[in-house]
Amino acid sequence: MAKKRKGGWIGLIILAFIMGAIAMKVVQVNSNGAASNGANAVKTDAQPATTATGTEVLIGVPHPSAASDTLYRFLFSSGELKAETPPVGWRVSSIEKVNDIHIQPPENPDGAFRLVGSGDWDVVLRAEDGRRYTELQFIGLLNGQTAAVAGRKDGIPKILIVHRNSFVKEAYDFPEFANIQGIHEGALWITTANPGPGLESPQQGPSSAVRIDANGDITVVKTDDNVILHVLPGPSQTLAYLFDGGAYQAESGSYHWEGTGHPLIWIDATHLLVTDGKVLKMVNLQESKQDIIGELDGVPEVASLSNVN
Repeated sequence: MAKKRKGGWIGLIILAFIMGAIAMKVVQVNSNGAASNGANAVKTDAQPATTATGTEVLIGVPHPSAASDTLYRFLFSSGELKAETPPVGWRVSSIEKVNDIHIQPPENPDGAFRLVGSGDWDVVLRAEDGRRYTELQFIGLLNGQTAAVAGRKDGIPKILIVHRNSFVKEAYDFPEFANIQGIHEGALWITTANPGPGLESPQQGPSSAVRIDANGDITVVKTDDNVILHVLPGPSQTLAYLFDGGAYQAESGSYHWEGTGHPLIWIDATHLLVTDGKVLKMVNLQESKQDIIGELDGVPEVASLSNVN
């Protein structure tokens, strides 16, 4: 994503989530040997229908000026795509992670911020030397005991790994040209790039996809000459990348696929749903083919994978 050299870095975090434009609640699936697929944990009021036909994907398309957004159900085993009308007022943008963990401001000017919430979450956010972190932003839970938080210390943007037992680790100094991609498979994903030649120029390559696990260990998973705008991990170490210019790559073991569009959600280790504008497509990496599923009434903003029995 293009970003000016000037501006607040917390705003960049928010912008990155918008760029990803995909918020996914993923649970265990068991269709044709599918593995579990992890991503940002979110919840929608619309629940997957219970049938006997296998894995189902809920797809949400926003319509801000309409009475409600559109909900689609895609049934993997039959290839059926069905539009539904959710209750009036239902919005894709209302889908949020289900927990009450948040940053609590200090009670006095010399106090520290705290990460608080149910389940005994009450962690003072100070560095080991006692200095306070500022401009804090809760990113999400990596697991039941560990959270990822963005903040600053001495003006330097940092990614903090916060344990519920009050341990805070500075895991990563956040570069100026970087986007937080969200939490997938119990790890935080970040994409980095380089500044363009001019002050208002967009980012340019080389670009990297970075994984930070619950221990704060950092792995550079991919580096590319193009700018990586979005990364979508899936089951069994599958990965999909969206690049500037609209091209994407999907990788699953020895299988590889390249195309244009936006990777939406992994159904299993070899099947990936992709949107090309309003058109929904299914990529089968194992068979090296792509099928058009149907056309939506807009560009989707949320996808949710579930097993239906």
